[in-house]
Amino acid sequence: MKNVKLILVASLLAYLTGAVFWYGQQNTFRQPAHVDPVPKVEKKERLRLVLVGDTGMPGAQRDRVRKRILHEEKDYIIALGDLVYPHPPPCPTGEVSAEDLPFYEERVARGIEGLRAPVLAILGNHAYYRGKRSLMGKLYPFVPTTLELGDGGEGRVIDPAACMVDFIGTRPQIHLPSLDYALDFGVAQIAFVDTDHLDDKAAKVVDQGFATGTGWKVLMGHHVLRTYHDKADENYVAPWLSTLKTKPDLYANGHAHVMQFGIYDDVPAVTSGTGSKIRHRPACPPACGEGQIFGVSAPGYALLEIEPKRMTVTFKDDNGSVRYRWSVTR
Repeated sequence: MKNVKLILVASLLAYLTGAVFWYGQQNTFRQPAHVDPVPKVEKKERLRLVLVGDTGMPGAQRDRVRKRILHEEKDYIIALGDLVYPHPPPCPTGEVSAEDLPFYEERVARGIEGLRAPVLAILGNHAYYRGKRSLMGKLYPFVPTTLELGDGGEGRVIDPAACMVDFIGTRPQIHLPSLDYALDFGVAQIAFVDTDHLDDKAAKVVDQGFATGTGWKVLMGHHVLRTYHDKADENYVAPWLSTLKTKPDLYANGHAHVMQFGIYDDVPAVTSGTGSKIRHRPACPPACGEGQIFGVSAPGYALLEIEPKRMTVTFKDDNGSVRYRWSVTR
């Protein structure tokens, strides 16, 4: 009996030692080798932005949308997340390997580079590596990991999207300086948030960014504020939005693979998530949900034109046709 107890105790100690080892492995952060600095932007009286999300799938649809964006007059392109599908490769060092470089060039760079305007990017859920769960993960299912948060402090993007950030940090046309950042364009104060990690730190970035000027307050994210007929059950952004000191004048997102527009709790919301993937959903009108004004399953993008007294959103498809236009004055 004594020997059995010793064996059980030794086995338990070995198991717990393994759990401690696994926790250490899971919570050792890898920093990206290259991190993009916060871009310097000019303050303008007029600003013209192309909003496009979910560009990470190569193919004919992305090529057609790219061609239309190429010929648009614009100051910046806003890449609303999911710049890669299905997810990036594992990132053991924090720097993109020579073996993985062609993957990032094809999935990320060729979707948004070469469009005659700088790109301001945010991450989407597909930026975070979610590979096969290891045997150790199954053996120790109770061991928590902070790596899934992708934030090692100070708002810097790290594991498991470290190589995504590293790659973008080497591309002069694409800017992604942090999980959350804000830029003052004069006519508009624009904040960019990683909606995979909405917390007090993100709210602080937005509040401080919105307080830097008197222009329109615009918030860019990946997940939907509310989108009918696609991602309708995902409600991550709205509760967090209520914690902000200043309600945005406009929220723009990707994630849902449709083009939609609605006004929800007095916040106009643009869904522009058909850069390379599309889902066929009921059109609005006639099949509109509460607050929804427009919706169509079509490849395309949205134009956001900002002037001191007016803000205009125009949805265009990959044929260049205007599908819907909305504006507001103040």
